[in-house]
Amino acid sequence: MEVITCSWGAKRASASQSFFGGKTVIKAGGKKVTLPDDAAKTKITLAQSEMTGGRMLLIILLAITVIGLILAIPLYFAAKKKRVNLAIKTKAGDTILVAASNNSEARLLQKYGDIGVFD
Repeated sequence: MEVITCSWGAKRASASQSFFGGKTVIKAGGKKVTLPDDAAKTKITLAQSEMTGGRMLLIILLAITVIGLILAIPLYFAAKKKRVNLAIKTKAGDTILVAASNNSEARLLQKYGDIGVFD
């Protein structure tokens, strides 16, 4: 996970979910932000699905034959990458904007996209 802007100067972040799946913890620099407890406001600023041109060409070529079509359909859904940017304002007043390009991290962040009203 990448930090785009941060009020405490962190360059890199990581997101992990608690063992029982209750809360998501974002560690950036020396601080931890627990979602949804520490977040006063959150907003998803970017949510997109993308696929490279080479993979799309491979899927089109596979889809020409019947056997290739059977392979192309799951490959289409597996090849999509999600990118999500999430802006977080904590209850302490700190702000952080994180970008997740990993599908699992993107799913974690999308759950907390609308807490409060972000300015």
